[in-house]
Amino acid sequence: MQKLAKCWKTLSGEVDKNACLPVLLLLEDCNADYQDDLRRELSNAVTTMKISPSKLCFIILCCKRSLDPERMCTALPLRTVGVTHKLSPAEKKLFSKKAGSLKLKFEPEFILTFVLMSKEFEQSYITGFVENLLKEIDHSSLQTQLIKFVALLNSHIENSYLSISHCEAFLGLGIHLDKFDKMAKPSTSTWIDETHISSVRIIHNLIAKEILKQLSSYQSQSEIAMSLLQDKVLFDHRFGRDDFRKFVRDLFIKRTKKSKGDPNDSWFSPLIEHVRETEDVEKAIDLLKLAYTSFDEDAFVAQQLARLLNENKNFEEAEIWAKRAKSHLPQHIYILDTLGQVYKKWFYSKHDAICKKNADIQPEDITDIIDTALKGITAFRESEKCPQSKMVCLNNSYFGEVDIGCRLLELLSNVDIFSTKEGKRELMDYLLTDYIPEEVQKPWQRFHGLLKGMKDKPETVNNPRKWLLRKSAVYAKLFFHDIQEDEASDANIVSPLMRQMKIFQLGGGNVTTILYLLSDNNKQRAGAKLEKIIDLFPVNLKKDLDQTGLINFIFCQIALSCASPGSGKLHSIEELQNISRRFCSEKRTALPDTAYLLLSILFWPEDSMGKEPSNTRSDIVMNAIKALQRYSEIKSASSRKGRIFTHFFLGKARGLNKIVHKTTIEKFCKGTLSERRLKWQGGEVWTNPDVVKVLKRVTGYTENGNLFVRVSDQSNIRVIPLFSASLPNSNENVAFYLGFSLHGVVAFDIKVAE
Repeated sequence: MQKLAKCWKTLSGEVDKNACLPVLLLLEDCNADYQDDLRRELSNAVTTMKISPSKLCFIILCCKRSLDPERMCTALPLRTVGVTHKLSPAEKKLFSKKAGSLKLKFEPEFILTFVLMSKEFEQSYITGFVENLLKEIDHSSLQTQLIKFVALLNSHIENSYLSISHCEAFLGLGIHLDKFDKMAKPSTSTWIDETHISSVRIIHNLIAKEILKQLSSYQSQSEIAMSLLQDKVLFDHRFGRDDFRKFVRDLFIKRTKKSKGDPNDSWFSPLIEHVRETEDVEKAIDLLKLAYTSFDEDAFVAQQLARLLNENKNFEEAEIWAKRAKSHLPQHIYILDTLGQVYKKWFYSKHDAICKKNADIQPEDITDIIDTALKGITAFRESEKCPQSKMVCLNNSYFGEVDIGCRLLELLSNVDIFSTKEGKRELMDYLLTDYIPEEVQKPWQRFHGLLKGMKDKPETVNNPRKWLLRKSAVYAKLFFHDIQEDEASDANIVSPLMRQMKIFQLGGGNVTTILYLLSDNNKQRAGAKLEKIIDLFPVNLKKDLDQTGLINFIFCQIALSCASPGSGKLHSIEELQNISRRFCSEKRTALPDTAYLLLSILFWPEDSMGKEPSNTRSDIVMNAIKALQRYSEIKSASSRKGRIFTHFFLGKARGLNKIVHKTTIEKFCKGTLSERRLKWQGGEVWTNPDVVKVLKRVTGYTENGNLFVRVSDQSNIRVIPLFSASLPNSNENVAFYLGFSLHGVVAFDIKVAE
């Protein structure tokens, strides 16, 4: 990045670096994370060169290929321009004029790309053009079969081709390229690009698609693909072997994705999608089976075959192929997830079938269903635990496990012996204790251990909050009967487990769902729900709550103070500080990052620190933030660095009211989603009078490109500047807004102190 900055200075030709012209950087098909990293690094480089922060040095133009540019423009309409092949009236005249002059020298077939552009890729022109060419073709010739192979590849795989050596081997021409020209039909060269003698391809994929369409009456795409897979000459040819096998393999396993500019997200590869939708599913299955053997029993081809069979509800065979894929790659996260998905859909099918009978369900009636469900849960758990899970965020496995678990619990609750109110309590005893009812002792003998382990739920996961809230409620509902308001405070009536399950149902089971409650625009409703959750916690918090429960309780208190600051259920910040000291004493126990986030928020120093020496509180804050920064470094080392999400901001008020949730700031930002994003990215949000009125500016200082804030006379804390370019060039006293995140404390809108 330093080189880019120096290059900018050189290109601009200015001695005064603050008078240089901006340089345009063109990025092609880069993801958002890379763009953010580049922007951050360029800002750091410019800052290091001590260039004025207000100086425009670089303009980043990111070009992203897309078959649906209009859809991409709707995401950020103010920052995105869709460039298509549609021509303006003036451009049409220019293209037509140029096409006319070229036709005096060349046949239209030899300037096909230019003609297509001048015709705006009109389908009628393409259809007529291909129809005219195919009139002279011999459908039984090797040349025609070769063209079909190339058309199949070019229709579905971008930038694919057949090497000249493959073509020569297929046609039996030896090594002399000119023989191919002599044997090919005159029209062949009009749609094959031989400008580079190393490869052969159709000059445009629209032409390739039209060729396949018009040849479908002679040979379908599945038949062409089958012939390609069975051609030993092409598969055994050793020159250009890797590229050829990759292109053909992609025909069967590479799916389209909108995120990569494709028109849609496909469930299978475009070829398999076409065959199963327009021809026959069995042909698609046969193709994948042949591809599996052609590619030396490729695990990913077996995986796609399992997915196709599963989609077609051929569960027995889908299980065989998913297990076969697993046998080749036993620790692959996606293959294990596929096995889980097979069992999940199979379980759903069996579950729905028995529920439709509307008959009493006996324990022995569902042994096979339980077996399938538990196999699915096991497969999903293996996927979650495999080594790749640290590098890949695959939520499907977690979703699948919880979905199966919830539906299985519902099924168990409908079994005859568990279907009554007393039966529900007996089911709870069965699942949560060593008790086993006599009626299920023998039929479910193989499942007792796994069924009793279903109560274990992950505490934190990276997934959509609304989904987790809903599933937590379903899970909890099956484990308790409704608690009346007058029962909530009576420990003799309501067991700790029932309280915990009710907390889960209301959304207080983990930090994610607690904070999601604040997204409710009706703060009164959110506050009422949080008060209900708080009522369910035990009176003796230190004695009766474990580490996770205590974290959830304190977050409920903070959330309630944001939703309903005057609530009578609120504890003072001093009381919350007192009970949270337990985290500081648990030195031998690994604390979750949410505990350190709580400590950094609760103990952040105010103007008046009370009777307690400020050094004690500052030590707690420093240790908590250092721990968060260590967590962040570990996460960054194991996976690509993500964006920092700020949960809370420091406000001007005192006590718990000093904690301002992000939704409060977002409420002050008006406009569409893209406009609100621009306000955050451009810093306009910090000039909003309502935001200025609520948030408190913190004083700090910069030193050698780092930002610090003093928490006591002897201690300081490093603060992460969310936009490093806003740091002053020299060491200065600064003021900024402070945010609290799981990465540590974050600075916004940094200004040099006056």
